[in-house]
Amino acid sequence: MWANNGSVADPIVIVPPPSDPSPADIDRYGDLHLKVELFAPTLEEHELLRKKIESQCERKAADRPAVIEGLRYQIQLTARRNERTITNKRRVFALLKKTLGLDGVLALITIPLAEGVDKNIPKSLHSTILVQEQSGSRTMKVIPRYPPKVA
Repeated sequence: MWANNGSVADPIVIVPPPSDPSPADIDRYGDLHLKVELFAPTLEEHELLRKKIESQCERKAADRPAVIEGLRYQIQLTARRNERTITNKRRVFALLKKTLGLDGVLALITIPLAEGVDKNIPKSLHSTILVQEQSGSRTMKVIPRYPPKVA
């Protein structure tokens, strides 16, 4: 196809609608799920050792990289990242309200349901401020249909 200016037009890309997972997709997911479950103890040990190594470097200067060595590996840690923390929430609220207005500030705020609403507002009032719908994610449970093959 040629566009009016004589150049080749961009190709039209047709995206097929999502299809149901095939039996092969389901079986592949099951195989991968099993591998992930079997690998979980390795990930847990990795995380414990990462925390132990990081804590060993707590005494080192925060603004400088650190290097620690084993017999086979060297681990290089970067300088600590800068993190910001609000120290005066009332002042920040007042400044934002002045800039954005009350509705603008409220649009920025996330109120934790368990800690904010459930613990502090009677259940009898929940229906006046909350909507509940089944829109959350699903939990998948993988069940082998046949005993796994032992290699």
